[in-house]
Amino acid sequence: MSNAKQKIAMKYAPVLSCELSKNIEQRIFDCFSSIDFKSGIDAWAIRDRVGEYRDMFSINVDEIKADIIPSIYYSLLETETHYFLLYTVYHALDQKSPFGHEHDMEHIQVVVRKNKEIVEYVTTMAHHGIFYYINKEYPVKPHPP
Repeated sequence: MSNAKQKIAMKYAPVLSCELSKNIEQRIFDCFSSIDFKSGIDAWAIRDRVGEYRDMFSINVDEIKADIIPSIYYSLLETETHYFLLYTVYHALDQKSPFGHEHDMEHIQVVVRKNKEIVEYVTTMAHHGIFYYINKEYPVKPHPP
């Protein structure tokens, strides 16, 4: 991605936070992590490394050698009038009950009107559905048939 597009992605990047488990030993699983395919397409190994990280974390922080890196992935599509930005986070293991499962991704889409540099529309997608946030000053209009 070009430097100019990286600046756009950073300018409109949402501030993200994550809810942590009440169980201190399980909190590491709630953190965002990178999707690491260095050792092939076996993403299951990521879950195992997060577990190793948790085990090391509970023993001595100074001895942590795992390569779990918090990451946020993004992409940018551009039309004549808008930027469409997608920000994605990955959890090796999501422990939300009753929806807990391995390999979870959450997404935020941000739509920006280029000429006014205004965020018109944001969607978030997670377990419980898709949520829409519309800038009332710039309402989304349906496309004519």
